[in-house]
Amino acid sequence: MRRIGNWLPGRFVVPGLFLIYLLLTAAWPSPLLTLTLGLAVLCALLVYVGHVTRQTRELDRVNANLRHAQQQLTALHQIALSLSTTLDVHRLMEIILEQLGQLWGYYHGAILLIDEQSGELIVAAARDYSRAGQRLSTDRGICGHVFRTGQPLMIDDVTIDPRYIEGVPGARSELAVPLIWEGRTLGVLNVESHEMAAYTRADLDLLTTVAEQAAASFGNARLHAETRDLAITDSHTGLFNYRHFQEQLAVAVREAQLMATHVSLLMLDLDFFKRCNDTYGHPTGDAVLQQFARVVRESCRTGDQVFRYGGEEFTVILPGAQEEVALRVAERIRERVALHGFVTRSGRRLDFQITVSIGVSSYPRDCLSHGDLLIAADKALYAAKASGRNRVVTTGSGAHSEPA
Repeated sequence: MRRIGNWLPGRFVVPGLFLIYLLLTAAWPSPLLTLTLGLAVLCALLVYVGHVTRQTRELDRVNANLRHAQQQLTALHQIALSLSTTLDVHRLMEIILEQLGQLWGYYHGAILLIDEQSGELIVAAARDYSRAGQRLSTDRGICGHVFRTGQPLMIDDVTIDPRYIEGVPGARSELAVPLIWEGRTLGVLNVESHEMAAYTRADLDLLTTVAEQAAASFGNARLHAETRDLAITDSHTGLFNYRHFQEQLAVAVREAQLMATHVSLLMLDLDFFKRCNDTYGHPTGDAVLQQFARVVRESCRTGDQVFRYGGEEFTVILPGAQEEVALRVAERIRERVALHGFVTRSGRRLDFQITVSIGVSSYPRDCLSHGDLLIAADKALYAAKASGRNRVVTTGSGAHSEPA
């Protein structure tokens, strides 16, 4: 029928115009015949006008769809450009949620990323969302289902879906898509609306495309971070390495200078560590270094940075710490190391005690540059070892603490 409708209007044009010509030039014997032919021509013209009108509307619809598609492509290009400006995962998430709101009106959304250690989804970034920072089991919720299956979900009415966990107060519909990169599901991109059945197939396709871009950006950022971590991390202990120590010490002193505050440095050296290697071998020596690194990390404050300086020597940068604070941290490390039961790789307790000597220096009390801060701490460490080991010595006051 549609083909016939498309065929008729075009076929009426020539005969209709011919009839008009006859009516204007010929002398018709019958007025009734003239009227009949005139009505026929009028009908033909009306059909043709209707056809043209429908074609115009169809063309307008196609043009509107093309404009919408162009706007979508432009917006997707814009978000891709924005994502290419940084390799910081937190900033990437902020950009995605900002663009979803500004470009497409998805004002309520969240990005949930998987914690590889706990196996939980963390609400890592959110926009007008009540669960920012919370952890969710992958066994629960719509986002948990999307993460487990790797398939998107579009819920028209969350109030009747038993899987729904409230993210936006008063929400009625939800759309969640997985963040998949190189076959790995990194998390879930989720948006919610106060309107029932707010999302369509077009929304699903659009959010899936955004999720693909986001997952690729997250994956590249993680790869970059892992590569950087390998470059600044000691492979045996998991601590920062000597190269990173030099960089961070300069940064810490520069920040202390700008903020007119303090920074302290600890230099640590395991006492008679050669005995451990000679008695049990280097594999056990490595195991002892790993245990020692863990004790030091657990003894420091939040924000302190622990480094393997080289061999059995370690350093700790304490931002904002005056000498008194640094001495307390150093003494806590010394005591815990002396009390720790170090074991061989096979788990057997060592036949002798492991202890540590520590030198302490502070900016600006002992020096005015990061190089001098390191020299001062090294001198204090030498004094600690020369005075009997298993003790803490500070350059500034010449004071030292030793075991009772």
